[in-house]
Formats: sequence, C-alpha cells, structure tokens
Amino acid sequence: MNFRRFIVSILCICMLTMVFPPAEVFAYDSISASLPAGIKKAASTANLELYYDPDMYSIYVRDKRNGFVWSSCVTEEQYDMTSVNPLWQANMRALFDFKYVTFALRNTSIMPVNNINDAPRVEVQPIKNGISMTYSYDKLEISIKVNLYLDDYSFNIDIPERGIVEKGDCKIVSLEMMPFFGASSGKENGYVFYPDGSGAIYKFKEKTAKSTEKYTLYVYGTDKIDYSEINEIEVKDIKNAMLPVFGIKKGNNAFLAVITKGDYDAAVSFYPSGNSTIKLNRIAPEFTFRRTYSDIRNDPKLPPKVEKERVPGDRGVKYFFLADEQADYSGMANIYREYIIKEGKLKSSSTFLKNGVPLSLDLFMGITEKRLLFDKYITVTKFSEAKTILDEFLVTGVDNMELNLMGWTDKGYGRYPANFKANSKLGGDKGLKKLAEYTNSMGIPLYLQSNFIDATSGGGKFSKRNDVIYQKNGLVVTNYNGRFMFNPLVALNRFVKEYVPGLSKLKGVNMSFEKLGSLIYFDYNDKHPVTRKDTAEYWNKMLGSAKSASGSVAVSGGNLYVLNQADRLYDIPTEDSGYILTDEAIPFYQMVVHGYIPYSSTPGNLFYDHKLQKLKMIEYGCIPYFRLTYRKPSVLKYTDYNRLFSSYYKDWIDTAVDIYEEFNERLDGIWDQPMIDHRQLDDNVYKVTYKNGTSIYINYNTRAANAEGYTIKAQDYLVVNKGGKVR
Repeated sequence: MNFRRFIVSILCICMLTMVFPPAEVFAYDSISASLPAGIKKAASTANLELYYDPDMYSIYVRDKRNGFVWSSCVTEEQYDMTSVNPLWQANMRALFDFKYVTFALRNTSIMPVNNINDAPRVEVQPIKNGISMTYSYDKLEISIKVNLYLDDYSFNIDIPERGIVEKGDCKIVSLEMMPFFGASSGKENGYVFYPDGSGAIYKFKEKTAKSTEKYTLYVYGTDKIDYSEINEIEVKDIKNAMLPVFGIKKGNNAFLAVITKGDYDAAVSFYPSGNSTIKLNRIAPEFTFRRTYSDIRNDPKLPPKVEKERVPGDRGVKYFFLADEQADYSGMANIYREYIIKEGKLKSSSTFLKNGVPLSLDLFMGITEKRLLFDKYITVTKFSEAKTILDEFLVTGVDNMELNLMGWTDKGYGRYPANFKANSKLGGDKGLKKLAEYTNSMGIPLYLQSNFIDATSGGGKFSKRNDVIYQKNGLVVTNYNGRFMFNPLVALNRFVKEYVPGLSKLKGVNMSFEKLGSLIYFDYNDKHPVTRKDTAEYWNKMLGSAKSASGSVAVSGGNLYVLNQADRLYDIPTEDSGYILTDEAIPFYQMVVHGYIPYSSTPGNLFYDHKLQKLKMIEYGCIPYFRLTYRKPSVLKYTDYNRLFSSYYKDWIDTAVDIYEEFNERLDGIWDQPMIDHRQLDDNVYKVTYKNGTSIYINYNTRAANAEGYTIKAQDYLVVNKGGKVR
C-alpha cells in the first residue's frame, strides 16, 4: 500500500464513521455489535466469524452467540481522533507493530516501524478457516507473513519463522501483535487481566491517577541473565508471569489470549489509559526476535548492542471468547485449564488428596557458616531428630504428612553443586537411609531438596569456564560472592550422573528442585549454547529422570513448563508484585491448578499476621505448610539463612496440628476439586466455588459481614456444600 492509498483509506473510513454519533453518547454494546461497511468475511465456524478490512487490513471477530464484535483497530466512533497525530492514528489501526535495527549504521539504535513512511504492501491469500497476510516493507527489505484463522471457539494468529524474510541490513528486534485488540476507554465497564504472580486486574479508567508507563511482564520470568537483575527481583519481590496468558473483560463479553508459540521469548505488554497520551486501556503479546546486551566496555554513552542472530521458532497466539456469566477472570481460568489439560500441559498428580489434605513439612537440616579463618558447619536438624519431630506429630493424630529436607547434603544449604552425599554430622548416608526406611514404612512421602542451577565457589567441583553460562558480550555470569549459574545441559548431566543412581537405591525417596519452576535463561557458552526454550526442555527432562528414579517430584515455582511433571508445587505466590498500577490481585493461577497439583505459599510459621494469612490460604486453596527446625533458629544468626527467625518445632507443633485438623474437617471435599469461580462480594469479602458445588465465604473485615443470605464472622470463613449444609 503506497502513501497516497493509505491516506485515501483513512479519509474513506473517516467519512463512513461520520454517520455514527460521537463517542460520548454512544453506548458500549452498540459500538461493539456493529461491523463497518466494506469489510470482507474471511471465515466462519459454528461460533465465530472472521472479517478483515481490504484497505486497512484490520481484523474483526464476531461472536455468533450474541453478535459481539472484537476489533484489532480503533475507529472514530470509539475514540476522538482530532487530537491524535496521523502516525498514532495509523498505529491504532495496524494489525501489528515492530521495532528494528539497522546494522549498517554505526549507531545501532532500535527504531519503531513508521506505519506512514514505511507503509507496507499487503498480499492476502485464503487458507483453511482464515486468511494469510504477507506484509512487505520495501524500504526496510523486511516481509512478515501472518496467518489468521478460526476454530469453533478461538481465533488464532501464527507468525511462522520461515514467513519472516530480512534481505537487507534492517533486522527485526521485537514485534507486538494486535496492540489495540479490545482496547477500551474508562467509560466502558470492565478490566484488563494480566498474569502477575497469582494474577491481577486493572479496572478500566478514563484517566488513570497512577503510573501510565508501559507495564511489561516477561513470560516465565526475567529476560536478563545477570545477578544484579535477579537480586533486584528478589529484593523487590517481583513475581513471575507463570502462565503465558492475558485477557480483557468488556461488559458481558471477554477474551482470554494464550501465547501458544514463542512463549519462552515473549512478554505481555500492558498499557494503561494515558500511556503515550492515548486514553485507552490495552494489552498485547510482544515477541522477542533479537536481544540487546551491554557492550563489554560498559560505556554508558554507547547504546546497547543487538544480537545479529534471530531467536528461532514460530510465534502464535490463541484468543478464546467468553460471553455472559462466563465473561470474567473465572471463566478465563476455566477455559485455560481445559485447554492445557487437552494439550497435555497439566496432568493430575494428586490422587492422595482424595484422602484429605496432608500437612507439608520442610525441615532445615544444616548450613555452612562463613568465618574469618575456617568455615563452620551448623547442625540444625539431624536425620534422627527429623524422625523425632514426625513421631510427635503422629502422636497428635496427624496421619497424613509429607516431608521435605533442606540442606541435607555434604556442605549444607546454599553450597552447590552438591553430590548425592548426606552430611556426616546429620547422620550421614546411613542416617538418611534409616529415615527413608521409616518414612516409607509410615507412608510419608520424603523429598530431598537440592539446587541444580546455582554453583558456588565454596561448593563442589565445577569448571568456572566450561560449566557455567555466558552473556553475549563474552562475560561469565557471576557476582561478587563467587556465585555462578550452570549451563542447563551440564546441570542435567550432573543430575543424571550423580543423583539418579542414589535415588534409585533409596526406596520412597523423591526429589525437590529449587528454582526449576521459576527461572529459565539462555547461554552463549560456545560449547553448550542454549535458548530459553532449550533450558525449559532440559528442566523437564530433569524432572522426568527424577520421576523415573523415584516416582514423585516437587518443584519451587510453577511456570507452565513444569505442570505436566510436578507432583507438588511450593513458593506459589498468593499475590501480585504490588505495582501501584494494580487494582486487585486474584487467584487466577490457583484456579487453573487447584485439584490437579497441590501447592503452598509462605510457610505458616513465617506469617506476619497468622489469622489473615490463614484466610488467604483458604481463599487461594493452599495446603497447610510449615518450615521447622529441631534446634532453635538462633543457631542460624550468622549464616546466610538467618531469615528463618521462627522455626523451633515445639513452638509450632500445636498451631500446625490445629490448621491440619481444621483444613481436613471444615474444608473436606475440596482438595481434589477444581476451583471454578472466585469473586468479590463486598469490601474484603470473597466467595470461592469448587466444581462439586462447595462454596467458601471469606471475610477479612474486623466486623461480621452478610453475603448472599449468610453471616460470616469477623476475620473468619463459612463453608457451604452443594446441599446447603453450613460448616
């Protein structure tokens, strides 16, 4: 499309839109129920219709169930364009936008594509249930092929790798697909959902009083591989986007978008109203094709460098559409759960939950304390003492437990790599074997926790040149404490060689993996280069090897790539990252996983407010979980794990037993059930509903609350089963 045709097309659309009333008096449903003149039908299925504009190449998806129309563009009747410059007007109608770099120039600045000066030629071809569009940017010598097609309940977009052609010096850095799909003003009723931690929503606003900066969530965690970035994330408690999803609710309609291809190198980009002066709330997937990295000279005056090699792979997004009572974040979670089960990405591994919920215990065993001359090993819980703790719980009537040992290896917690050798001061290999025989005889699953990502100078032997990961600038990833990160293939091989034989010899002993479900990265090590996708696949192979050797695996974090293997998840957030932008945190993640994989969040002995955080556990479906020690935690005062400030088991045994009994009595029948609905009924009053019809009302207020005919006591909860029985 040349410049003249482009401008004529805009004028034609503007003339067509003059027949509509101005946005201020135009009802939302009537806007969305109309299709502009001149568009063509591309495909139709039982529930959806796909249209496209032959001049502007905008996309429209019509839900045949109620006539609602979703559009990739913003038109005059939706938004007052008089104050919007021509470039932004073009961008607001574009199917996608991208950034590129010109390697022939000395200044390799990243530039956004200009949809006026670089207006593309577009070729449209029919495909099954849709169309294929090839955008050719002649000045840049770049062409991009996009396939758009329907199935019964979803609209799909694929960007095949072979459909991207870069003939000259201009190369794509990133691409944002349908940046204005479902864009909404503050006059409309609804919200944006994004996968920050457990999940979060931002309610539509005409003019936000909060930050209007672009909000980027990298799928499966940070896209950087330096310790300063990782440390900042830990200090600020920034949560992962554990699932590659996002959505929008508009009135009685909603969509859930799933990044189906290229998710390992993708982000979710959310723009609140007021960003770039555009008063629209919008969200879209952004795909990385080339990463930036710092110059080895670290000169702040130099722009970041851009990789010349393109990140391989296809990219794809699937949009599910929901209507009426299903059009909310609960409906989004339900349809996503069904989708990943069908795709084999979520498998039920919690048959033991049919017998009630277990009491999950971490026991911290030992750690090496750094000292001026000679380091000292601190014994916190011996293997024989772990049996003593279990016996005391059994005496109280707790007959359903699972046990995870932290810091059981030769040099204790935080010293990696560690081989499959128990510390002698804890009781050695014989002591571990004796404990394993005991837990196996009592039917208590025993997990041995270890870390196969970090490598420390004070840990076991490894090559600081060949076994660790590198940045693109040739520097090893490390920090001032002598901490490194293993190349994922090296980590997998070490696990198979050093741990699998040991696991196979101990009956009833399973593995628990630190960080595996929350961190993936790339490596530019010449010997074993890996992408983020490669890393996730190696982690999955590690989990598979552990399951083959032992039968069960537990994982820290819950990124999507572990959900087809994990039998237990821990460190699952029950909140978002706390950004000022967010209106409300929601248990979207928990709604997807509950009933399939048991999970826990913060240990109960580390609660800052026991009563309120117990209610949060109930609202989010967490199993009871404590991290305890045989000795008082004061012995950890001068170690790197001094944050375990309240863990002496005798101080917590009564509390742990009370919660275990309460969760098995009052919450009986929910633990193997999917969580199908969550909603706020009033200020600090929530209702959670499970597939078997059980509903739980939670009241966080300091006074009693009334909801749906029930009275919920202050800072308490009420359980109502399908038949109406209250407990």
